[in-house]
Amino acid sequence: MVVVTMRMAVATMKMVVATTRRMRLQGSMAGPEVRAFLVCLLLAASAGGCGPSQPRCFALEVDCSGVAPPSFDELHAELLAPSCGTGLSCHVEDDVPAGDLRLDDSVLAYETLLDPARALVVPERPECSEVVRRVTSGARFVRMPPARALTRAEMCAIVSWVSAGAPP
Repeated sequence: MVVVTMRMAVATMKMVVATTRRMRLQGSMAGPEVRAFLVCLLLAASAGGCGPSQPRCFALEVDCSGVAPPSFDELHAELLAPSCGTGLSCHVEDDVPAGDLRLDDSVLAYETLLDPARALVVPERPECSEVVRRVTSGARFVRMPPARALTRAEMCAIVSWVSAGAPP
């Protein structure tokens, strides 16, 4: 499986390099655009393609047993909106919010988070929810919000909400 994936990645990389070289020679794309195009294609290839998202489960490293789950309205008002959906945050109303996810509007946020095609929140499965992976990650370029790590209590509010089935 790993060998097949590596072969696909190498083949994709060769195709991308050849395509971007042709595009550059034809003058159809400028230098930074070529690099952005290349990065996007490599990310799509490493994620297994561009189809609907499938949840990728991971080992949940934060223990939140015994933490009472908040309602979504509480979670949104006390954590999501202030940390991610106000002012200069990434997930606010503008032309294209980061990840096409608005967290400044509770109705839109709830609908988007629970969209099964995106797997941002998989009810009752925090270990398969992209949002939980992001907020509990210690990796600087994965962790959300990027400006600061959430406290254990904040992480557990999200984890327990997802574990409880992500109720409204």
